[in-house]
Amino acid sequence: MRRLIVALAPLLAVSPVAAQGNGHLTAGDSAYRALQPAAALAHYEAGIARDSTDYEALWKASRSLADLAEYDGDKDKRAEM
Repeated sequence: MRRLIVALAPLLAVSPVAAQGNGHLTAGDSAYRALQPAAALAHYEAGIARDSTDYEALWKASRSLADLAEYDGDKDKRAEM
């Protein structure tokens, strides 16, 4: 039994970053629902800076950036995004 516990311990461990949660995602989601994609993007980017492997922060930042590019009237700026 002890060997089983020792063998499973690494699988059950949670990284400190994941354990604390990512408040930036919550703030970004609130900003996105309020139709503020620039503010949402800033929060998602802060979440990515904290954990660059956070899949949810990455796709939500991509979505916000695409929204900003779609509605930006400046074609040159849109191309940069």
